[in-house]
Amino acid sequence: MTVAAENHPKQEPRPIRGIRGLVEALTAADLPNRISALNAIQAQPQAALAFGLLDGQDVIDILIGQSARREQSGEWANWVGTLGIFKDPRVTQFFLRVLETTGSPQMMFSAARYLAATKERQSLSHRLIPLLLKNDAPVRCRAITALLDGCPNLGEAATLRISLLSESGEAQPAELLATKNREMWLAELDGPFWREAQIHLRRQGEGAWMMITREWQRLGEQNQVWLLRWGLEEAPQMTTSLLLDALSSGSKDVLIEGLRALATLRGNGVPEAIESIAANMLEDADPEVREWAVHAAPARPDWRAFLDRESEASVRRACIPQLARSEGERAVPDLIEFLRSEDWQIRAQATAALSRLERDSKT
Repeated sequence: MTVAAENHPKQEPRPIRGIRGLVEALTAADLPNRISALNAIQAQPQAALAFGLLDGQDVIDILIGQSARREQSGEWANWVGTLGIFKDPRVTQFFLRVLETTGSPQMMFSAARYLAATKERQSLSHRLIPLLLKNDAPVRCRAITALLDGCPNLGEAATLRISLLSESGEAQPAELLATKNREMWLAELDGPFWREAQIHLRRQGEGAWMMITREWQRLGEQNQVWLLRWGLEEAPQMTTSLLLDALSSGSKDVLIEGLRALATLRGNGVPEAIESIAANMLEDADPEVREWAVHAAPARPDWRAFLDRESEASVRRACIPQLARSEGERAVPDLIEFLRSEDWQIRAQATAALSRLERDSKT
């Protein structure tokens, strides 16, 4: 085995004929010599092993010990890459510790690839599953998913998470209506992989939507908004049952999504009590809430009077179509007046409303 004299390029490579010389090269003070020694081991791993022991340690023991010292340095990847050449139980345990403790995504996936190629993959699952189910390191979860994907008997929670993160996996069906399965889905919706959980649930259709709506009060804001949007697309009539909770929400995002839903469902069996709640929001202090309350068009407001006292441009723009819809041709003078506005968007709304009235008059 030879090590190139990297700090003196014109010199011939320096031969190493024993374990002591190899250790000296690996522990050299200068980085180029250490890297050269690692490259030499990668080129001739069996020759390095054949050097035998020094103080009871062979080349694998030395590499593991030195790697621990270099973990926070830029050369650590070279040490890890060299260890990856060897198939040995000690190296397996080394990569398992790397996967458990490193904060480097690159090293997580490197460790997972090494472990996936070993025969111990299934036997390591008892240490890896707790890490897979933790929510504090999503990248580690993805690396472990690549490692454990396809292993049998991992348990329901681990199987669900792997199915969410695996490119080829199919999520467990939403008919998992037993309490423990529902709890697993709720936990995933509340965790770092909520987007993946939403995608898989949507694939399962209306039954999954109904299952999740029963847990509305336990959902976070982003999931409540998602559930409303999903319902409007696939189960609009049933989505009416969520409007009261949405409009009573302490979350602005959920409240506005409820008003959006109400605007979409207008005239489709929305209870009068819900429309009354929306009407009250026309007086809300937040102009965005007022704007969406206008879009929801609750029954029987006086839009002309509302426009007279509303100063926010975005709310006034939303109100113009509602005035035209409720007043019909009687709104024409008001719409013509809006055409004189300095706000081009108000002029555009008034123009569109006048055009609709003209079309309606010809039908």
